[in-house]
Amino acid sequence: MKKNSNVFLNVNNRHLFIDLVLVEYHYPILFTCLDDQGTMYISTCFHADAQEREWLIAQTTPKAIIDLLRNSVSIRDIFPKDDTLVYLAAKCKDIQKTKIQTLKAGEVPEKIFPTAGMFMDADEDEFLEELAILRKRLLVKRSHGLFLSFNQQQIGQRSCLFYTVSHSPQILILKDDFFETTVCKKWKGLYERV
Repeated sequence: MKKNSNVFLNVNNRHLFIDLVLVEYHYPILFTCLDDQGTMYISTCFHADAQEREWLIAQTTPKAIIDLLRNSVSIRDIFPKDDTLVYLAAKCKDIQKTKIQTLKAGEVPEKIFPTAGMFMDADEDEFLEELAILRKRLLVKRSHGLFLSFNQQQIGQRSCLFYTVSHSPQILILKDDFFETTVCKKWKGLYERV
């Protein structure tokens, strides 16, 4: 998946780029963004008409988006409810500058958030590419020097992520995700189970 090089918004002096579009209809409705430092955000377009579009944006993690795509959490629950800071952005058709407000999630009217109790309800193979990207990000984040290399390959209908471990192979990775870890050794360019 190619990285979007167009700036979506500028929030707190950070450029946000659209990352993974999860729901769209003529324009992205529910999607993730990345900033210049790789911090991930979830965004929803909660209002759009001919004159204006408005978004709710909150910081998130790859693990939270994996849970969303696997229907472990609702779309509403991916957004915070407490004192966590969120952003409201409004872009008017005839005005160049986007209006950005920083608020605590608890101060945002509930009608702006996605409807409670709604899930992604995706088909089993609908978000395979997105899940592979998110799992790789999660592995990289958790690695802290643990892994030497990554290699993603498509084998049949499965997207496999091969990684070389610099420590013990007896490591439980992504235990919260249904994800098969098999210890292999590489011989003549091929992977063989140990």
